[in-house]
Amino acid sequence: MAKRLHDPFWIFDPAILLTRADEFVPRAEFNLEEKRNSITRFVAYANEEEQHNVSQTARLTSSAAASQTVLNINDQITSSIGVYR
Repeated sequence: MAKRLHDPFWIFDPAILLTRADEFVPRAEFNLEEKRNSITRFVAYANEEEQHNVSQTARLTSSAAASQTVLNINDQITSSIGVYR
């Protein structure tokens, strides 16, 4: 295995978070800065996933509410003209 060049802490070079995006779990051979960088990547990834899930849940909730509204309107129209499902 080739000797690894140690990366600076991301605060001094934010691009480092993207250049080694696959390193989001700290390893024993990482120095302290690299471990912190990997934890930062992991937190950013987890936050992105959480926001995606919240957004998807909001869409589903909104879609269900819209469907219920359509059904309610449909029921009002059909009952007002005497048509039943």
